[in-house]
Amino acid sequence: MNQDYYFSTVRFGGFDKEEVYQRLRELVADYEDQLKELKDEKNELQEKLLEAEAKALQMEQSCLTLRDKNTRLMEYNELLNSKCTEKGMQLKAAQDRCNEIEKAAIAAGNTTTKMLNDTQAQCKQMIQEARTTSHAIISGAIKEKNQRLADIEHEYQTKKKLLISLTEDFEAFQNHISMTYTSLKEIVEHLPEDLKEHHPYHE
Repeated sequence: MNQDYYFSTVRFGGFDKEEVYQRLRELVADYEDQLKELKDEKNELQEKLLEAEAKALQMEQSCLTLRDKNTRLMEYNELLNSKCTEKGMQLKAAQDRCNEIEKAAIAAGNTTTKMLNDTQAQCKQMIQEARTTSHAIISGAIKEKNQRLADIEHEYQTKKKLLISLTEDFEAFQNHISMTYTSLKEIVEHLPEDLKEHHPYHE
């Protein structure tokens, strides 16, 4: 509180004590308020300073990271430039080689045409021979297959007849056994009683 202040005087000289005390209390309160404001401002400035220092540290780290990335990019760029130069040289060599091949192909055009015609004729002949051979092989395979089928059918019919014959023989044998058993049973029935007990066909 920066302003002029005048104290009241009393009858016997001097100033009014109560008024002086009141003024001192006001000055002290005003000083304390200003002191509190300064402290608050100081704390706020300290917080801002800490934030600024943290941001500065973060920016410094970011700068270091960017610097490292920039260094790696520069190294990669140099590597790419080197590879581009190498590829350019290879491309030029390939173009030169293509030019040489093209010149050689033009020079050998007639020979190539003749070789192509001969190759086509040979291919046609080989295809025809392959068709003839394939037809002969297929015809022979079909004939052999038909013969094998006929052999299998003949063998099947032979075995079928044999099975039928064996079945008929077995049935005839069974009939013979049955008739023999019946005959023996009749003979046993006509035996004397004392012989029946010891006979195997006696029931």
